[in-house]
Amino acid sequence: MKKDRLIGVISLIMCLVVFIAARQLKIPDSSSATGEPGPRMFPYIAAGLFFLSGIGLILQRQEEDEVFLNGKQWINLGKLLLVIIAYALGLYFVGFVIASPVMLFIAMTMMAGEKKVPLWVRIVYCILITGIIWLLFVRIFKTVLPSGLLF
Repeated sequence: MKKDRLIGVISLIMCLVVFIAARQLKIPDSSSATGEPGPRMFPYIAAGLFFLSGIGLILQRQEEDEVFLNGKQWINLGKLLLVIIAYALGLYFVGFVIASPVMLFIAMTMMAGEKKVPLWVRIVYCILITGIIWLLFVRIFKTVLPSGLLF
């Protein structure tokens, strides 16, 4: 089995897992009474995307196997995975407002590679992106972002 087909099968399994998990979510009475989509909508959309991606990968014509990632790219992928895990822990302990700009700064620095992006540009982008996301979710969508255990 080619890598793309294997990833397609994994994507279909993820579709099933997400769909089953979404079915377990309780729908508040207020959502069903007002016609709001409720908490199941986003997981259903994600499951649909997993399904479409998986079917697409399984059905596409297979070319010769080429190197998916070289050694340096695997190391960079591992570093990025560690940054994401650290971000999840940061959200839990220090909250969104502190963890997000730090994670964005680290990820932006890693992704810049050979390009020399000035330090002040990275800092401004990280603060702006965090501020925009905070405004959207807290002020417009009226949701609560993680505040962390320490604050």
